Amino acid sequence: MSRQTVSIPLLEGVNPVMFALRPVAFALISALLLGALFVPTTMHAASAPSLSLPIPAGETWKVIQGYNCGTHTGYDENAFDLVNTDGRTRGAPVVAAADGTYWWWGQRGGSVILSHGNGFYTMYSHLESRVAFKKGQPVARGTVIGTVGSAGTSYSNPHLHFELFYGKGVGATNRRGVPLSFVEGYTFPDSGKCNQYAGTRLTARLGAGEQKTLAQSVVSDHAAPSMPTLSDAGQGTNQIVRWTPAVDAGTGVKGYQVYVGADPNGTGEWFVVEQEVALPTLPAGRYAVRVRALDNAGNASAWTTLLTVDLP
Repeated sequence: MSRQTVSIPLLEGVNPVMFALRPVAFALISALLLGALFVPTTMHAASAPSLSLPIPAGETWKVIQGYNCGTHTGYDENAFDLVNTDGRTRGAPVVAAADGTYWWWGQRGGSVILSHGNGFYTMYSHLESRVAFKKGQPVARGTVIGTVGSAGTSYSNPHLHFELFYGKGVGATNRRGVPLSFVEGYTFPDSGKCNQYAGTRLTARLGAGEQKTLAQSVVSDHAAPSMPTLSDAGQGTNQIVRWTPAVDAGTGVKGYQVYVGADPNGTGEWFVVEQEVALPTLPAGRYAVRVRALDNAGNASAWTTLLTVDLP
């Protein structure tokens, strides 16, 4: 059986070259349409939240890792890693960059995500502690949401990872990073180069017409939180010691430092967020259990001895 060749005539008036390029044009159009599903459009960009720097007013922080480099890939591509140039970084308060609602907390990376509507979210990562908002709870711009740490990093240097991203639907899927700009007057377009804006210093200022928020109270809060008092203590080795929550009317209680040792006036660096500790296994002897409260502005209550334990 012989094989036949069938010729399909072109329509009259159709350019053969353009006809041959139709599949290419179709592929390009398809790619553009699919891209619209993943990348914020001009309309979306117009509805992006107006951001303030996520640090207390009056402080200057420095970008130590910028866009498109190191761990900043994928939808993290337009993120900044920030450290405080004016003082401590670890334990420094982190504030909401815009009005929104509490959307997600990831303990492994110490990440808080706020939703700002229209598919836009801000993420604050490597937090040492966080404020326990409920999902969907409104969070105003400038509200303290946690403190800086190094959770989820492969090294111990504390820093704040901050980014704005766009996601689709209730699960914020198909995420894409959005270049950052801030009401303080900073704008950071993405040129595609590695580690853009590293070394840039950013100073948070109170914008015209804005009300003073909890973020500003960090600067002026010099009052120590109240001292904890013993609430409950178990028996024997590995007992659980609990205390009443401290109170701080300024920036709120960050956590507690704990000392367990033979010195009745001892102090220590053991830090916990909860109002309890499990005593470690200890040899026979007398031990003091002491604690003090810390707030988010760096103030501390006096050390207080909750109890003295005699272990046989």
